Amino acid sequence: MYGILASIVDIIHIVVIVFILWGILIKRTSRLKIFHDYFCIMVFILQIICGFKCPLVILSDQLRHLENPEYEIAFTPFTEKLFMKLFGISISSNLVFIVIALLAVVGITHLLTVRKLKKDKNRI
Repeated sequence: MYGILASIVDIIHIVVIVFILWGILIKRTSRLKIFHDYFCIMVFILQIICGFKCPLVILSDQLRHLENPEYEIAFTPFTEKLFMKLFGISISSNLVFIVIALLAVVGITHLLTVRKLKKDKNRI
């Protein structure tokens, strides 16, 4: 049962990665873009709280350990495993964190810009 839950967490993780990457292409004025900005900021904060580890990786590894007590919890970044399986290349967890940090900063600046534009529009 725990293995199935761990697989579900992995699927959710893939959806999160796709949403984060796809969100870069969303129109700047879209409400979905604003949601994407908040989401990237939240992911960034959660990774800082979890010691620069993705909470979904931590959850997935814990579930796999509950399924099989001999499973060694290594906290290998999910993207590293995914890129190794799909493309045969290793991607650094530091690189992933930097990308998330940049998206959070871009999200913050976008949200501040949107707020300023709304204030200016209301004054007119």
